[in-house]
Amino acid sequence: MHSVTSLCDVAVASVESGIRRLRLDMTGVTMCDNGSLYMLLGLQHALRATGGALAIATTSAPVESALTANGLSHLLEN
Repeated sequence: MHSVTSLCDVAVASVESGIRRLRLDMTGVTMCDNGSLYMLLGLQHALRATGGALAIATTSAPVESALTANGLSHLLEN
């Protein structure tokens, strides 16, 4: 929750610098609330608009639970 702003800032800077595909390692995330999920969806939308993609490569139990409970498991990389 505290790192959402930092992650968002880094993601925006990455997209602005031309990066179009992001793979997130979220193993250290201990809580994933609605604000976090909205940020991930916004990031996915921004990347798709540029022809890119967002994938979550690894998660913690709270992240995986939040994604699954909210129908966002498609963000998880297979």
